[in-house]
Amino acid sequence: MVLLSNDEKKFYIRLIEAIIFYEGKPVDVAYCSKLCQIDEDTCLQLMLELKKELQFSNRGILLEQQNESFFYIINPDIKDSFKKLYKITDYKPKLTEPLKEVLSIIAFKQPITKTEIEAIRGVDSSYSLKRLIELELVEVKGKKDVPGKPCLYGTAIKFLQLFNLNSLDQLPKPEELLGEVNFFGEKM
Repeated sequence: MVLLSNDEKKFYIRLIEAIIFYEGKPVDVAYCSKLCQIDEDTCLQLMLELKKELQFSNRGILLEQQNESFFYIINPDIKDSFKKLYKITDYKPKLTEPLKEVLSIIAFKQPITKTEIEAIRGVDSSYSLKRLIELELVEVKGKKDVPGKPCLYGTAIKFLQLFNLNSLDQLPKPEELLGEVNFFGEKM
């Protein structure tokens, strides 16, 4: 991590703020540090400082973090008023049982391939996976380093927003959802 003067720090925080605004989507630390030409640790610290500044300055937007990415959200204090101004309704996509199943598997097992999802479910999951990508709840996170290089899937930012989560760490643990289960998978 590089030690910056106060003026340099202020400059980079403003620059990072503008980058995140301009991108209009989550910006990861590695990408931002390359643009700013500073090391990743310094960039992360500056992004966290910007997040704190926005949080404590009573502004209309806040900076949220998911893993190594940062993005803007409307301050929850004004969310309802903002929605009324623009006549925004809380759109919640209708998720069928197969979509919920696939989304749950991805949320708890990510990154995961289509083949791995299908092995868990025991049925073809092509349509469900395609639909979840269309709904922007799931996205390709990379490729698995095995022959054929299958896509690895994980949840997207909209998944967190839909379920009012700040990070995947807030997902309940599977054992919390199931409680005690016997050998037959029945709740005890």
